[in-house]
Amino acid sequence: MLRPELRHISPNDYDDWEAFVAAEHPEPWDEFAWFVLYIGLEGQEGTTLFQVLVATAAAVSRAKGNDKHRRVLVVESFEPQVLERALKDHVSSLAAHTWDEIVERLRCNMYWEYEKQWS
Repeated sequence: MLRPELRHISPNDYDDWEAFVAAEHPEPWDEFAWFVLYIGLEGQEGTTLFQVLVATAAAVSRAKGNDKHRRVLVVESFEPQVLERALKDHVSSLAAHTWDEIVERLRCNMYWEYEKQWS
């Protein structure tokens, strides 16, 4: 089985992950944001980019706006350590026999860099 791993998180609205961590999150149970995830295969070099809209349950409808079909990954909290762990756990849970199968599983709630619709 091939296992994907999250190697880097890049928040769209902050300069980098450290800036996101340093920012105040006064309502971490009611927040959403877009991130670019660098995902590779465990034990192998190289990464592929995935854009993901991450939201808490309280923020999903605001995050989706008028696009009810928009893919979203729901997390418990936007506390940086909790969010990072949730993203890593989600990605690593999608093991499959081929990279194509992993990509299809990731695309259930993320946008692959090679898709036409890269939000």
